[in-house]
Amino acid sequence: MRPVQRAVHLRRASVAAVALLALAAGFAGIKAVLGQTEIGRLRELGRAFSSVAEKATPAVVNINTTTIISGRRFSPFFGDRLFEYFFGESFGGRMLREPDRAVRSLGSGVIVDRDGHMITNYHVVGQAQKIRVTLADEREYEAHIVGADPLTDIAVIRIDAGDLPTIKWGDSDQLSIGEWVVAVGSPFGLEQTVTAGIISAKGRTNPDIAGYADLLQTDAAINPGNSGGALLNIAGEVVGINTAIISRGGGYEGIGFAIPSNTARQVMQTLLRDGEVVRGWLGVLVRRISGAARDRLPRTVDGRVHMVNLVRYSPAENAGLEPDDVVISFNGTPIRSTSQLRDLIAAAPIGSEAEITIWRPRDRQRYKTKLTIRKHATDPQGRPFPGI
Repeated sequence: MRPVQRAVHLRRASVAAVALLALAAGFAGIKAVLGQTEIGRLRELGRAFSSVAEKATPAVVNINTTTIISGRRFSPFFGDRLFEYFFGESFGGRMLREPDRAVRSLGSGVIVDRDGHMITNYHVVGQAQKIRVTLADEREYEAHIVGADPLTDIAVIRIDAGDLPTIKWGDSDQLSIGEWVVAVGSPFGLEQTVTAGIISAKGRTNPDIAGYADLLQTDAAINPGNSGGALLNIAGEVVGINTAIISRGGGYEGIGFAIPSNTARQVMQTLLRDGEVVRGWLGVLVRRISGAARDRLPRTVDGRVHMVNLVRYSPAENAGLEPDDVVISFNGTPIRSTSQLRDLIAAAPIGSEAEITIWRPRDRQRYKTKLTIRKHATDPQGRPFPGI
């Protein structure tokens, strides 16, 4: 290549290089500006989380419980009663009973007033003989149960202490799906652990968790020991009481549930006032009718809920109701969901007479019948019977 041509090419290459460098610098500058903006937003969000944690952790406690499980009676050779007949009940009782076992478990709780009352889950403390509470400042107290409601998995306990830190209650009805939330508790006994996530869903029903609560679903990390702890919004208000997870392995898999604050607070206030929560009961197990099943109903039957089973000797069975009956209305109110029927029955006065309208697939007829509302029945161990 000739020197002149080479010089021209070099000048052109230099101009192109300068242009590319300028363009790259421009992109870098834009990226830097955008990066700083995003970093600022992230720092702002981080400070919001830190503020929630700072407000909440002093009012969330660690709960240790001890439950005594009575040893099983057994005989390696023949029936216990026959052995006691020959050797006496006291001898048989000593010789044919396994030792009692002390089962210890962990949970969390939220201080709700400065006088020592705390809210937690019923399944954390309900059967415990000993409840020990550790505050955020490491002070320890024995606690006793003030009241408990197994049907919402809520219990209120109290320690002999005063001037305690509290958290403000929030309105769980105002939560939106996708909204940031923070869970605070003691997973695996690790006190004041803070995790963050979002509200994944609202209005989840699961009788195995809480038969009388429409649960919040969250992906904030919840593990064993978080039960009874606080679920908070970004303003640091309690919007739920963490209660359960769905997990194949027993640990966090992204699906946790909390009792909405509006439900938990109402139950807590009733327990503090009356010591128990009284609900109406018919003794019927119901389920939402699926889309395919609804399509098989006559057009004149606008039913969304049907009965899958009845408790023996319950008001529902005594009134002649049957499995598969479709519930049309209760006391004149059209039934659109299982939770609506549940709440209407629960709110009905004990001993009052209620009217229920059903459609029976067996003979394709509509019926009206009257039932007497009973208090929700329990078994000899005090556990609530199934159904609503």
